[in-house]
Amino acid sequence: MDWEIIVTFGIVWIFVLFLPEITFRLEITAIPFFLIAGMVLGPYGLGVVHGFEGLKFMGMLGLLFLIFLAGLDVHHAGKLRFKDSVMMATIIGCISFCGGFLLGIFAGYSPLSSALLGTVFQSSSVGEIIPIVNTNRRLREKFGILILPSLIIMDIVSLLMFSIFLNFKDNFLETLLITLEFIAFVTAIFIIIPRVGKYLDRKYFMASREFRVKILTMIVLAVSSVSLLLGMHPISVMFISGVLLGKYVDDSLYNKLETIGHTFFIPIFFFVIGVETNFQLIFSSTNYILVISVVSVLVVSKFMGGLLSSKILGVSGRDSIALGIIYIPQLSATLAATEVAYSLGFFDDSLRAAIVSMSIITVLITPAILRLIYREREKVDMKDHVVILGGGVSGEYAASALYLMKVPFVVVDNDLKVVRRLREKGYTVIYGNAIHRNTLISAGIKHAKIALIMLPEPHECVVSARQIRSINPDVRIIARVHSQKEAKVIREYVDEVLVPEVITGMNIIWLLVREFKELNKE
Repeated sequence: MDWEIIVTFGIVWIFVLFLPEITFRLEITAIPFFLIAGMVLGPYGLGVVHGFEGLKFMGMLGLLFLIFLAGLDVHHAGKLRFKDSVMMATIIGCISFCGGFLLGIFAGYSPLSSALLGTVFQSSSVGEIIPIVNTNRRLREKFGILILPSLIIMDIVSLLMFSIFLNFKDNFLETLLITLEFIAFVTAIFIIIPRVGKYLDRKYFMASREFRVKILTMIVLAVSSVSLLLGMHPISVMFISGVLLGKYVDDSLYNKLETIGHTFFIPIFFFVIGVETNFQLIFSSTNYILVISVVSVLVVSKFMGGLLSSKILGVSGRDSIALGIIYIPQLSATLAATEVAYSLGFFDDSLRAAIVSMSIITVLITPAILRLIYREREKVDMKDHVVILGGGVSGEYAASALYLMKVPFVVVDNDLKVVRRLREKGYTVIYGNAIHRNTLISAGIKHAKIALIMLPEPHECVVSARQIRSINPDVRIIARVHSQKEAKVIREYVDEVLVPEVITGMNIIWLLVREFKELNKE
């Protein structure tokens, strides 16, 4: 038994480590492949991996991370078109809920299970939809600030409705008491957490990032523990906690929490779902009809809701079709809610397998369909220009100098806030990841004269330098590195290396020499 546990953890860690790297380079999401890997290697497939309590516990932590980070995303959403977003979320949410509820009733499930299925259909997949939007120029620029808030609103409403339905009982009075208890607890969270967050933000403003992570973890664990003591599932309050704490989580801390979640716990959560899913039910003669029905109703309800909303907003043509399609992917929040409903006995194996199949299908087909709708790709028409990778402080300084000198340049950055800020200054900016070959080609690296690498991560600097050199062997590459070790690795691909420590040291020497010259004069 001990060897089975060791082998299982070894296999899981291999997939968690290498699968995201492969899918990242292919510019696709890794989550469906974690599900598929779990199903293939699990007891219903090859039987190599078996779910045990330790793995399930890590999967549960992944679920909590997933929902908590979804709440933090609300504060990091940026500029919003709130009125239009509410309208869009209401129309899509109502149509999707009705579609899921009616499907559940016709499939023979209880009204409560059908209502839970309706909330599952109502939920969205922010983590998968937003990258799809961000890689499409027309969608991102015209509807980016409309799509994200509408997704968040749909998730908030669906999770709240899901939490209330979970606590429904046959006895009306008992249901009423549990609902009031839930409302009281949520109200207490709304009152207490902002005050605690404000106090900690003021008292520990200068504390290390690691200490702030510990404080946030303690708050999350405390809230989830109290919810369990009250007989509620932690998913009920994790999202709300994330929303309320988002104000006190800066971008760097958010990125650290996201890294912890998405590099380990969240992939394990999806892998565990795959392991526990009997995918053989999908192909059984009695269940494939349910799979087809779930996929069809979800796709039709989301598409019709998005199409109707776009018509009300005055959007027409292929833009309205794209808005109808972009809401179809169902993955993170959908599977999180499904797993809770399944663990509590509201969903059976057949419905769970159908929803997992629907999630994989919708996430894989949506980007392909959108690429067919929007065939053109964002490109710059420049020659002998400068390509700046990274629009941070150093990259922006370089851009401003080139702008004043009237030297043609393009900036590449994968932070939409940075992209918008630089575009407001009149700079040419490409949204995308600088280590992706297609992004570099879109920035015109084939015909560039100079490439400035100002990326925040060491491995991104090395990978982008290697990609640039393979595309254009003649371009002059100047790279800002983060350490002497990185400088040794990257020298093979670049012409000039800038080491901040060396530059700072030279400036200190120059200042000291100047000061001592002044003292000697006196």
